[in-house]
Amino acid sequence: MDVIVSLILEQAKAVELQPEVDLITGLRREIHTLIFHLQTYAAMEETARQQIWFWADSFRETCYEIENVLDELNTALFKLKNPSQPQARPCFPFISNCFSSNISVKNQLRQIALKIKKMNGKEMLPLLIPPGRDYDFKPPTILFYRGDVSKIRGRDEVKKDLINKMLSGSSDFETISVVGMCGVGKTALAKLIYRDHEFVKHFDKSIWVSVSEISDQLRLAQEIISNLDYIPSGMNPAEKMCQCIEGNKVFLVFDGVWTVDFITWNWFQQVFRRFAAAGSRLLVTTRKDRVAAMLDSIHVLHLEQLTQEICWSIISQESLLERVDEKERDKLKEIGWKIAEKCHGLPLVADALGRLLRSKSTREDWENIFNTETWTLNSVKQDVFAPLYLSYKDLPSEVKRCFLYCSIFHKDVEIEIDALIRQWMAQGYLNSCVNQEMEKTGVDYFECLVANSLFQHLKKDGRRRAFKMHGVVHDFAKYLTEYDFAFREGWVATLVSSLWKTSLWKTRHLLVRMTKGTGFPSSFGAAEQLWSLTIQIDDEGGDVSSQDLRKLFIQTKHLRSLVFTGGSISEFPKEVGKLMHLRLLNMCGSKLKILPEAICKLCNLQTLCLGRCYYLKKLPDNMEKLVNLRYLNVTDCDGLTCCPKGIGRLTCLRKLLGIVVRCDCNDSKEFSLGDLENLCHLRSLILKLVGDKIDAKEAGRAKLQNKINLQELELGIWELKDMEPDDIIEVLKPLPQGTDLRFEQMSPKQRKKSKQLSL
Repeated sequence: MDVIVSLILEQAKAVELQPEVDLITGLRREIHTLIFHLQTYAAMEETARQQIWFWADSFRETCYEIENVLDELNTALFKLKNPSQPQARPCFPFISNCFSSNISVKNQLRQIALKIKKMNGKEMLPLLIPPGRDYDFKPPTILFYRGDVSKIRGRDEVKKDLINKMLSGSSDFETISVVGMCGVGKTALAKLIYRDHEFVKHFDKSIWVSVSEISDQLRLAQEIISNLDYIPSGMNPAEKMCQCIEGNKVFLVFDGVWTVDFITWNWFQQVFRRFAAAGSRLLVTTRKDRVAAMLDSIHVLHLEQLTQEICWSIISQESLLERVDEKERDKLKEIGWKIAEKCHGLPLVADALGRLLRSKSTREDWENIFNTETWTLNSVKQDVFAPLYLSYKDLPSEVKRCFLYCSIFHKDVEIEIDALIRQWMAQGYLNSCVNQEMEKTGVDYFECLVANSLFQHLKKDGRRRAFKMHGVVHDFAKYLTEYDFAFREGWVATLVSSLWKTSLWKTRHLLVRMTKGTGFPSSFGAAEQLWSLTIQIDDEGGDVSSQDLRKLFIQTKHLRSLVFTGGSISEFPKEVGKLMHLRLLNMCGSKLKILPEAICKLCNLQTLCLGRCYYLKKLPDNMEKLVNLRYLNVTDCDGLTCCPKGIGRLTCLRKLLGIVVRCDCNDSKEFSLGDLENLCHLRSLILKLVGDKIDAKEAGRAKLQNKINLQELELGIWELKDMEPDDIIEVLKPLPQGTDLRFEQMSPKQRKKSKQLSL
């Protein structure tokens, strides 16, 4: 619920600031009232929200409708300010022409005003009058390892390494941090070291403190002395702590640190260096790299996941403990090994599954556990998702919605970072930072999720950067987005069945995989409220006709993001122009030959991906109308011989990839090198140069030196018969400082032939 509420607040505040709102009687007042009620909800304590669960569902659906209409209103106001946009007029009665719906704008606004009025009355009562009934709600808590340390598996080498580091360090007070995601066993490892008698013999005092914040001096001191046997009287906590540690070599564990205040930490370090004996050590467990850095850690250990074999040993010690029949144990081992894979290397999950399986007596029971989604098992939700929820709760609201969106992807797949940020942008998740580019905001949000150990396995391959979500984290995200997000495999013609309608009427984000024997649905029925739709078509998944797409565009009019991968889409119907909310369109790898001019009606479009459309011969003539376009990719579109001149007027472009550029003259119709002149925000530029040589005047008109944000420039120069790379550099210079310049001297056909010969 927080996701949609924060999104609407941003949209409503942006609309309220526009003077054109006053053209509609009472609209400003209704929007102001809406903002007030949404802010009231956002300020409520979580327990209070849980008490109004019976009302939240209808509130959620109304919020989605409000956001849709606000977006339509925003688009209409934008077109009023930009008369060159299709169907725009300089007077209000024609605003209705901007909308994809047959209902007029005034009727739509009247309907939404009635909904807001209803919310202000009966539907808003739960916000204003606390209900009499108190519903059970147990906030998640950190799980503290209290088990027998002898049962901890797979950490002997890591333990030995950490002990060696702590004993072989300098005489100064040193900090060692263990960083890892929830459930990976940080606390268990620290407890294993803490209870190692040979190790603790090197210290006079061993102190274990479960502390989430290092932010208050007296509170931190109180936490430390409360774990000591002897506590002096008659002093404040800080003085007591100093007296207790004075002259003693101390081994201190801070378990589960989330935040650090620099002033408090600096005071703490000075106290221990002054009063504690030489060689004292602090071992910290945390989910955040930032915490380890702020604590001046001498060593930082990033704790890895366990192997499947070790996970099975944890499961078996719990589940097979009381089974003395050897034959019975053997029957369960095979399926148990497969269940261990569901742990994804997390001992916390293995322990939870082991305790769950202990009560399951037959192989059939175990197979049911194996075939069940982890996030639907109640015991796993309580034991595993509760601590994960702490990581989620710690995120800013604007980052939470970015994390939840990732549940739409398949488990264990690599997700391209830049592509994900463009998806976030399409959903309106990156609009909160007014004075910062959306792409930079997206990078900041991504790094925040990495710092909180929710994203991992970062990978860089040339320009491509990717990552993975841990399987259990993905399950957790799915659990939190049970209604909003859906995945369907083997999409069949029975899409409009009652079962499908029941499961999809609340869905806003849908990923579908069309496999062998499945066809494109004849109707989208309950899926008409979708905000994002990804259709993955396997090699044998069938073709998608123009008629199929026409029905799709008519019925899913609220789409912000539309992605097709695979399949034989050769024709795009003009009805695509009805998708007025659309921000992202990805048709990479399709068999399109021509994009319809109707594409240019999508004034909100930010991302257009057409890479590897080998048969594409022509882009729309009126591309200049896509004034919000930030990313255009036509790489490896071998059929393109020229691009429209209007691309040079798309001043919002950040990445322009694979564009065909006339470089020997300023052509009156074709995009020429000098048309880059006004594209000042470019960061990545890949050009296919057409002509025998680069005209010096065109190179000067391009003003490449003024594009101070340009990070990479790749030039396809296989047609430049009269120029070598050194000659090209001489004509183009000066380039912005730090720009990575590359040349591609082989055409796509030559590269393909070269690869075949190398095989």
